[in-house]
Amino acid sequence: MNRKTAPSSKRIEGELPAAPPNSKDVPEWWDETTTVLDRMRTETNTSLDSVRSQVVEVGTQVDNVESQISASNIKKLYEDNEDTNSFTDFYKNRLENLEDALGIEGSAMGTGNEQEIDNKVLGGGSF
Repeated sequence: MNRKTAPSSKRIEGELPAAPPNSKDVPEWWDETTTVLDRMRTETNTSLDSVRSQVVEVGTQVDNVESQISASNIKKLYEDNEDTNSFTDFYKNRLENLEDALGIEGSAMGTGNEQEIDNKVLGGGSF
């Protein structure tokens, strides 16, 4: 039996072979086609596995970052910088009670009747 084989044509990687011109060439065409399809399936699955592992890795990194974001961690990181001083409730309380601590009575100038202060300054009387 003298079988003629079709000359091999150069195909682009992943391109399916052309349909056979007659039915007797279908088995050979099918073998070649399934080889291409299997290779494409393997490459696609490999690519998908790579993408899935990268997604899992990124998800893990996001979880790690989220677990580090808290008010106390942010405050600690901020205060670890040079030249930062926290204004705590302790200092706020001391500042609010500064008049008592210094023995000052009354209100600070400019917090009372502004008209009265202006009259004393602008009125020209003796002090």
